[in-house]
Amino acid sequence: MKMPVLLALAFPSLAAAQPASPPPAAACAAPDAALPADLATWRTPADAGATVAPGQAVTLAPTAPLTLVVAEAGTYGVAIDQDAWIDLSQNGAALPPIARGHGPACSTIRKIVQFALQPGRYTITLSRTQAPTIRLLVVRR
Repeated sequence: MKMPVLLALAFPSLAAAQPASPPPAAACAAPDAALPADLATWRTPADAGATVAPGQAVTLAPTAPLTLVVAEAGTYGVAIDQDAWIDLSQNGAALPPIARGHGPACSTIRKIVQFALQPGRYTITLSRTQAPTIRLLVVRR
């Protein structure tokens, strides 16, 4: 037996506490059909310019840094459709994420990383991906 199986057998409460990954969108009848209202623009991304605003999905090349302008303090999630590293910085200083997770079940949102932000300008940098384009959406949580 492998170690995770032994741990699950020895400590069943640990096995139950592990969050399940959502099913892949390809396994769903209509991926992205039941997205919550704050993620609705995910279905209709625009081409990204140099600046992105919360609430509008964009498609961009992962090599291009993106400026995010935040008007209201709060928790913001950066959602992407590829496996990539999401970094957020302000004035050259990297900001630590406060949470990481997956998109809703049966969505094409692969990852959401959340940050506590104050009003201001931030830089989003995507890395560690082979994808030629990435869909991105910043949402206020």
